Amino acid sequence: WEAIILFVLATPVQFGPGQRFVRSAYMSIRHGAASMDVLIALGSSVAYFYSLFSLLMAVVCGDWWDCTVFFDTSAMLITVVLLGRMMEHSSKGRTSEALTKLMTLQPKMAEVVEIPRRER
Repeated sequence: WEAIILFVLATPVQFGPGQRFVRSAYMSIRHGAASMDVLIALGSSVAYFYSLFSLLMAVVCGDWWDCTVFFDTSAMLITVVLLGRMMEHSSKGRTSEALTKLMTLQPKMAEVVEIPRRER
């Protein structure tokens, strides 16, 4: 039952949020460059479809309780990368805001004080 539950939970992740990686990877490859999205799409898709094949073969052969699946790997890969991107976006926004506030602290005028040199 574990494999079927993992399939049910991983499928919406793979075909929901995971589709943005597939689309981005397709566009990337189409333009002749490989981005990180290619690796994410490839890794999550291979894990998902291998697991699906393994589950289907186990059901057909009758021993579906004894199959190795990686649905959780597929879903976790997509989830962790999306969470990382969300945290990066949030920290960039806060950094930009902090720099803007820091720029307002800059004085309008400054006085240059020259210290006379001592000769040896």
